[in-house]
Amino acid sequence: MKKVLFCLLWMLFTWVSYASVVQEISSLEDSYSVLTSDIYLINYYDDILDWIQVSCPAQSIESSEKYIQQLTRSLEGRYNALSLAIQLNESLNLHNKLMRAQSRLNKIWWEHYCALKYILYSMQSRLRDHHIQIMESTGIIKDFDWFELWWAIHWKEAKIELLDFYINELLPYKQQLWFELNFKTWDEFYTNDSTWQKVWDKSQELMKLTLYKAMVELKNAWLFTDTDIQELNWKFLLNMHLSCNSFHGNYKVTETLDPYNNHIGYRTEEVPLDVNVCWNYFLLNELPYHFYKIVIHEMWHHFYYFHDRLGNSDFENICWQGSVCAQTDFVSIYAQSNPIEDYAEHFMHRFLRIIPYTSGKITEKTKHFESFTQ
Repeated sequence: MKKVLFCLLWMLFTWVSYASVVQEISSLEDSYSVLTSDIYLINYYDDILDWIQVSCPAQSIESSEKYIQQLTRSLEGRYNALSLAIQLNESLNLHNKLMRAQSRLNKIWWEHYCALKYILYSMQSRLRDHHIQIMESTGIIKDFDWFELWWAIHWKEAKIELLDFYINELLPYKQQLWFELNFKTWDEFYTNDSTWQKVWDKSQELMKLTLYKAMVELKNAWLFTDTDIQELNWKFLLNMHLSCNSFHGNYKVTETLDPYNNHIGYRTEEVPLDVNVCWNYFLLNELPYHFYKIVIHEMWHHFYYFHDRLGNSDFENICWQGSVCAQTDFVSIYAQSNPIEDYAEHFMHRFLRIIPYTSGKITEKTKHFESFTQ
């Protein structure tokens, strides 16, 4: 009889403890609005995990930790084979699936309930950290608060409207020029979401129209000819990436020689451009301007080889051939790399009227271009 009474009391105590744990965790979840929280606004994981560790059986936490380690290793192996864009999407989707699973645990026995809650919240926390780490590494997180970040990333329709606005502004340039370029296949992440597919496609169209604009404006300024445009046709290769970091270009040219190794001229091999399409609405707004700058810069490399250098350009004598220049004699840090980059950077800044300051050497460089740009 005593044993039966003891078992009944133990079961009652266990049930009360279980009910208390469920009630406390549910209250915590309600206070944090767990089931409606967004991954970018969450800051409660540590509090809930600490409470579960204190209130639940130690053996359930220990077994959970072992399972979490196995699961984490499995996920890391899978994630390492994916691109950052897909990792970003996968971590978000899995995080949200785990969050939805939270609401289905209330009828599970106490020890299993504690273990599963601990596993779910631990994995959600790690997935969120991984998600934010990717965003930081790609430059998506800038100086915005979390609400702005959520709005900037999730409001896809606003991005489409923004891109449409810029595309419509640039459409007149398309009618003035026939010119083609190559696009590298975009990340498969975008094929899984019809709205993001539109953002990607429109970003691609915007890049093409921006390139048209640069060509037309250089031609209208009597700096480029139809021969230049023909030389560059199909030579631009746009590598589209999910990132908010700076763009990169690389003008590749080869010298052509006769059978006696005498210089004949130059030939453009290709002009690969790494174009970073940012998820963030505010930074996406800057996309056309930054791309326009890099295109003008790379096109001026072409001008150097096919026009200026033919006349034995003396630009290098200003700062590079035995002449010492200070940092303030260059329009940018990148211009200090070598004479060729100094040449392209200075012209781009002059063409866009964004030279940051002046000095005697900068004035000399500017005068070098006046015979071409008058």
